[in-house]
Amino acid sequence: MSQNVKNYGQSGVASSVEIGKGGARVRDNAGAIEARNNADTGLANIRAASPVGDDDVVTKRFLATRANVQVVGQIDGSNPPAVVEGQIRVCTTSGGAYVAGLLYRGESGAWVAIFADLASIPTNLVIVVAVVLTGGTVSFAADTLYTFDGDAQTWELVGTSQTLTGVNKSLRADLAHNSAASVTLGNMPANGGAFRVVVNVTQAFNGTAPSLQIGDGVSAARLMSSAEVNLKAVGTYVADCYYRYASATDILAAYSADTSTAGAATVEVLHTTA
Repeated sequence: MSQNVKNYGQSGVASSVEIGKGGARVRDNAGAIEARNNADTGLANIRAASPVGDDDVVTKRFLATRANVQVVGQIDGSNPPAVVEGQIRVCTTSGGAYVAGLLYRGESGAWVAIFADLASIPTNLVIVVAVVLTGGTVSFAADTLYTFDGDAQTWELVGTSQTLTGVNKSLRADLAHNSAASVTLGNMPANGGAFRVVVNVTQAFNGTAPSLQIGDGVSAARLMSSAEVNLKAVGTYVADCYYRYASATDILAAYSADTSTAGAATVEVLHTTA
């Protein structure tokens, strides 16, 4: 017969204690507490709630969502992607229960909001965005750090390094004969200056008059006009330019296939950082 036995008078137990029949052990190792397997031959996992005090244990989930936040994709609230356990995504278009700007983590078959709302995101929380995230109401550049502005409740671009300034970088995208009419190369940082565009046509486009120009949502040919590149001939086409963007801006390649069924190129925009 099982009994609920309690002994509140104990002041000490063995240095290695089995928790339940055949269960894990708790061991004292030179003043440190260890969770051990039943055979006492190795360490065992400990599960705990998220910390609330300075001396609380930090869980893997808390670490992944606060100190090393790796954002690997986006969520369109009206058409959320399949859940990937442990993966962190940012909502770029609000819809349903999803809010643009909030971070979500795949947990037990669902995308779970890491924070209740935008106001709950800690100011200056830093995330690393692994890939270009465009097409939504908010966008993010690839391999880039962002920090959360608690006052404006928006993600602010920091750059690939929090310490380097005045360095040259580039935005790059591949162009194929069946690419969309507007291809996003990436996000130009605030105060970044585009100074050169390079288009490397590796396979000639076979349309009647395929065209390409590089710019932004305000001026499609701000950085390179269609007269400066010939998609029908293999080669490298260079346009020197200079335009400084006052705010973070998506750089766009405006493309017209004009019946092309073949063709490939790489588009790259070189720019300075702030």
